[in-house]
Amino acid sequence: MYRNEHNILLYNNPISDKELNDLLSASECPKQFCNAHELVMRNHISRNSKKIWKNTRTAQLNTFYFLINKN
Repeated sequence: MYRNEHNILLYNNPISDKELNDLLSASECPKQFCNAHELVMRNHISRNSKKIWKNTRTAQLNTFYFLINKN
């Protein structure tokens, strides 16, 4: 890990899925994250913040669950 000329933290080794998940979840507050995403479950799409936040706290989503960025 090192910083470039723009003082941005860079990794010279690949990071695991859990580390990436932790990094991304730490960069946004839960409200902003939930507003920017939708949770697609097998038969419907949920915009419910509680469901989105609960399902994204693990490193891997359940089978047939997909997280879609609305941006």
